[in-house]
Amino acid sequence: MHHMKYQIPIKKIRTPKIKLREVDSTTLEYISLKDDIQHKGIILPLAVRESEGEFELIDGLQRYTIAKSLGLKEVPVHILDIPEEDILYYQICANEHRVPTKPSEISNALRIILNKNPEWSVLKLAESLNKSAKWIRDMLGISDIEDGSIIKYIDNGDVPLTIGVALSKLPVKEQQPYFKMVANSDSEAKELVPIILTRVKEIKEADRIAKDPCPPKFKPVPRIKHPKTIQKELESPESTLKLISDIEDKREIIK
Repeated sequence: MHHMKYQIPIKKIRTPKIKLREVDSTTLEYISLKDDIQHKGIILPLAVRESEGEFELIDGLQRYTIAKSLGLKEVPVHILDIPEEDILYYQICANEHRVPTKPSEISNALRIILNKNPEWSVLKLAESLNKSAKWIRDMLGISDIEDGSIIKYIDNGDVPLTIGVALSKLPVKEQQPYFKMVANSDSEAKELVPIILTRVKEIKEADRIAKDPCPPKFKPVPRIKHPKTIQKELESPESTLKLISDIEDKREIIK
């Protein structure tokens, strides 16, 4: 397999017909990589192959997605000479050795660096790592969550990093109740984060006027399910049995 490195217009690249995995913009890996690319550009070239006058992306879907979101016009690539049927094999080999770093591990490492350099500001630490100050602040906040079970969910990616950062801004006694609200909700992170941050704002305002904050109130966030999701649920045997059970329960209540 031969390859050469080039700089090509991003508009000439198309995503592969079959993807090893979709891009999740809520993960630590994505957020960290976007911050890196914004400050340093793409260091590791994308892997592409020539196909029908264009370049088909083989490896680097996250880098490609981030580059488009940042408005980059050109990206570095390796042009590979491989047939279409070998694309998935290449993707698996390229990804199998990548071990993602957990948010709590980064958070703890940042605190160790700060302990060794107590005079450093967030901006100094950000500059030393070629990161944004916001990224540093967000990463440091993860350590403020004391409940190990919540940290585990964040590390595993079961709870988006954006929600983990929002939870870290709450007082310790309120982190678990709001985490349960998140865990029991079908809503997306973009809908849940504002709810948590509103509570953070309420607490800060109460502290400002030396007043106890009102008890937290959890309001369900209405969300319309996609028709395909509803159809899939209705077609499953478990859903049919649950529907029958619910109808029977309601009949009992009416009686």
